[in-house]
Amino acid sequence: MMQRLKRRKISKNKLIHIGQSLITYILLSCLAYVILYPVFARLMYSFMTAADLNDDTVFLFTKHFTLDNYKQASEFMNYGVNLIKSTVTVFIYSVLQLVAVTVIAYGLARFRFPGRGLLFVISIITLIIPPQILSMPLYFQFQDLNILGINTGLNLLNTPVPTALLCITGLGLKSGLLIFMMRQYFSGFPKELDEAAAIDGAGPFKTFFMVVLPSSGTMLITIFLFSLVWQWTDGFYVSVFEPTSEYLQVVVKQVYGMVKVATQGSGTVDVVGQSLINNAAFLLFIIPIIIVFLFGQKHLIEGVERSGIVG
Repeated sequence: MMQRLKRRKISKNKLIHIGQSLITYILLSCLAYVILYPVFARLMYSFMTAADLNDDTVFLFTKHFTLDNYKQASEFMNYGVNLIKSTVTVFIYSVLQLVAVTVIAYGLARFRFPGRGLLFVISIITLIIPPQILSMPLYFQFQDLNILGINTGLNLLNTPVPTALLCITGLGLKSGLLIFMMRQYFSGFPKELDEAAAIDGAGPFKTFFMVVLPSSGTMLITIFLFSLVWQWTDGFYVSVFEPTSEYLQVVVKQVYGMVKVATQGSGTVDVVGQSLINNAAFLLFIIPIIIVFLFGQKHLIEGVERSGIVG
């Protein structure tokens, strides 16, 4: 009798587990569809011709496969040159932001000083402030650089300096979230290691560089990848501080207008062709991010788990 009850209990638990797993898979599948379908649709449309879009029997999968959309989009974007410019610039921004975020987060997590909690709260509040609100005062600040009331007369607009200054001072894009993640990680870092380093005669800076950083490789890579992705996809600050730049973040928004200007000479505007080329330009823009994700997804998952955001 007892064995039958145990078997029924086990089978009931299995059914509950299967039901929970099924519901989870369904929800995740729906979420994946919502996220991935627009990208997949653009991918399929980018290989189509105008005849495919005008053909009612064509749905997503083309009958006339072509790479002409990518060729034209690449020409309009000057893809090769601008890809190198964007990659180098975004890499530098991400390194500067990583340095600032790591130092700030370590100070907030390991040192006690008056106002520490307030500074941390302020860094979190920056996440809910839209960048549009800050863009105007920042624009005038960099147009005529003023340091502690001293007017330098420098105009830093249309240069990478404004974004670099924001990154290195901990005010860069999404820096508040990155500081939070690093602070959570450093807060859980064993204090015994700091004490052991202090016994060996290491000061705070030596402990930070010789003990903490070498043990934080995965988290540092995670923060760097987050910064890299956000800097790459940011077209707002680049448009505000460097409106004449030719970074891919700016150029990809201008492809539709470029195609329109190029086709106006024929007397007609090819709206369908504009749409197809625009889809190809969008995919050319996100290809580097997809490559970064494929190679860095393991570090991203581990870093998020160690930051304490989930669980």
